[in-house]
Amino acid sequence: MKLTINNLRKTFFILLFLLVARISNAQTLDYDTNYVLSYYKNLVVTAVSESKANLVYMNFQTPKRVYELNYKTNSLLTYGFCLDYKWLSLEYTTQMPWTELRPERGESKNFGVGFGFSFRKWTFRNFLQVSEGYYLENTNAWQSNYRQNNSPYYVRPDISTSTYYSTLNYIFNHKKFSNAASLWQLERQLKPVGTFVLGASYIYNNFYADSSIVPTIPNVNYPRNNNTYFSLNAIGINFGWQGTLPLFRSKKWFIGTAIIPGFSYQFGKLTVADLGTINKDKLIGYQSEFRSSLGFNGDKWYICASYRAFGNVNAINHSEPLSITNSYTRLYVGYRFNDPQIKHPLVQKFRL
Repeated sequence: MKLTINNLRKTFFILLFLLVARISNAQTLDYDTNYVLSYYKNLVVTAVSESKANLVYMNFQTPKRVYELNYKTNSLLTYGFCLDYKWLSLEYTTQMPWTELRPERGESKNFGVGFGFSFRKWTFRNFLQVSEGYYLENTNAWQSNYRQNNSPYYVRPDISTSTYYSTLNYIFNHKKFSNAASLWQLERQLKPVGTFVLGASYIYNNFYADSSIVPTIPNVNYPRNNNTYFSLNAIGINFGWQGTLPLFRSKKWFIGTAIIPGFSYQFGKLTVADLGTINKDKLIGYQSEFRSSLGFNGDKWYICASYRAFGNVNAINHSEPLSITNSYTRLYVGYRFNDPQIKHPLVQKFRL
């Protein structure tokens, strides 16, 4: 069944708690204080600006040529805020009325929901992203000087994708490396440190188009039909590395990075225009998480620019891979207040 933005909005309130709450950092003193400084008891307020994009890359081979299709959503820029206190984190972002998209790339819609946690030894992240409306980023490769409706891009408002991505990783050097310092600056990394991570992933990708994804451009004669729908499950193993490098004498500036690739067993089905549906199994695919950040993590104030990308290469058509990547570019600034020491019994019941 095709997932749409409108259908998901009807279930928004059921999933709201997933959108606004995550168990962000259940702290213990089981870490090396020479490497990690914790702000666990501070009330942290953060202003957030986030741009998200979805890229669908397809590679099709014929005896004479390799065809590439790079479909991408128009950039979606959101603003919001985040509150962190002990293990609780609440975040809300939305598009603002003054946000102007590039109209020549068509209209894109997005729905996203997710949560995660970051303990000393374990990290968990899962999210659902649904996108509608794509443009062909490499239109010029199919036809130079293409122009339609005052746009240089071939636009497909009918294309939609949905991705559910979940990953659980174990942090080997958990006494010295702080994932909370790397991701949200709820702690500070005092010395350079890195760690290997090992884990597992489950990914579900769904792609839908109302007709062949090959451009209907004059004078472009593609030699065959192409897929209009696929759904694919991937169960994989991850192994990678992540680290944080404090900079300068103060050690308050930092660079962070994470590269966590993996391989997966995949199964699903594919629908080809005019040919019907084909079931696929026993496929080998590839997934990856990449993260980079640069920021300042002071005693009260912090600011950071970060980039995260979650990709999954689908081998659903064997030698003709298809990949879906969700990327997030984030700029945020935050301030740490002292512990409010809330004494209400309900609050204390939840260890806040």
